[in-house]
Amino acid sequence: MKKPSDLIIKCLILWLLTTVFFISPLSAREISLERFLLMVQINNKSIKSSARNLESTYYSVKSAVAPQRTKVNIQETTNAITSETAENTLSLGISQEIDISGIYSDQEKSAVYGYKVQAETHRKLVNEILSSAESLYWRAIMGQENADLYRNILGEREEILRITREQFRQDIIPRLDVVRAEARVEESRSLLTQARSNYNDLLSRLSTLVGGMEVIPQRTSLIPPEMPSVRNVEETCSSRPDILSLQYALDKAKTDLRLASRGLSPTLDAFLGWTAWSDARIVSPPEDELLLSLTMNIPLTDGNRTHYQVKEKEEAIGSARKELGARMDTAMEEITLARNRWERAIAIRKSREKQVQLAEEELRITTLLYQEGLGSQLDLLNAQTEQVRASTERLDAVKELYLALVDMKKACGYYAREYTDKELIRY
Repeated sequence: MKKPSDLIIKCLILWLLTTVFFISPLSAREISLERFLLMVQINNKSIKSSARNLESTYYSVKSAVAPQRTKVNIQETTNAITSETAENTLSLGISQEIDISGIYSDQEKSAVYGYKVQAETHRKLVNEILSSAESLYWRAIMGQENADLYRNILGEREEILRITREQFRQDIIPRLDVVRAEARVEESRSLLTQARSNYNDLLSRLSTLVGGMEVIPQRTSLIPPEMPSVRNVEETCSSRPDILSLQYALDKAKTDLRLASRGLSPTLDAFLGWTAWSDARIVSPPEDELLLSLTMNIPLTDGNRTHYQVKEKEEAIGSARKELGARMDTAMEEITLARNRWERAIAIRKSREKQVQLAEEELRITTLLYQEGLGSQLDLLNAQTEQVRASTERLDAVKELYLALVDMKKACGYYAREYTDKELIRY
């Protein structure tokens, strides 16, 4: 018969194996770019905070137009006549501010434009955070490739060191060659440690963007991406969230000007009331009768308040127009610069590919000559240095290509269009 302690130990071992088999692979699963961007959209704290703020703005719009609606009230009145007698009255009333000057629609438009400005500000934040997230994602992939490169280089140099030591043991080469080979191995090991550290730092930054969850970029073949076509730069610029935000701000300023110009407009209040019940001898209105009152207010002067408010709104419109024009110019410049960066990255990548091919061929020939005792170690070390430089520059060129693509997508407002929660935008 098995001891209870043995059974407990076996259960613990089974539980640990199950945890390692089912949970560990999931926690270390590589995540595609599309999945990662969706995780950022859903879990990023700055985006979530901005979304809550936008929802708050929606309810402030509802609150701003609430005074335009009909109001119903119930009023109970108690009047003490003597120390022993009191009169009680229960009355009902309906009141409504009648829009005789036509300002209600503009008041609602102004509130809605304010909401749209906030909505585009939210979309701009999404565009900025998601573009930074994709840029960081590609940097992490390149960091992983860079670590792999230095790991391969370390393996090659360790093999060269092995051969060098064997040749020294056979008295073919001097001790100095061994020392140089050992120095190159340690150099490669140091570069590999630094590359791994940089990669881990990038993983930590990716994790922060998604609220602390573990993120490992999915390995890719690094096929050169395609540049999104921009047929009409001006039309593309006008659809950017920062441009739309300024356009709505200008529309709001125009609406506020119309409202300010009606500062001395007359107002009309209507009230309909009746007494539901009363034990008083005299009550107004009497029971079973209605009271209808209309109150008109015609302002004659307001101390030039309307005049100065109109001037203020006119200046605000001029400022909004200038800001919109400046932002439009900046947007067109950003798209042009992103396209130039892309074209430059394409040309540099082709050049770097050719340099890598030449450096690898030179290293292959130099290594064979050195192994046969026909070449010097200095030639081999120089060939190794050139091969490492060409390989790292090629990775930098590929990284620049992907970062240029991110710049173009950001300049076109791609992330705002594709990753903004459509249900969040109410107007």
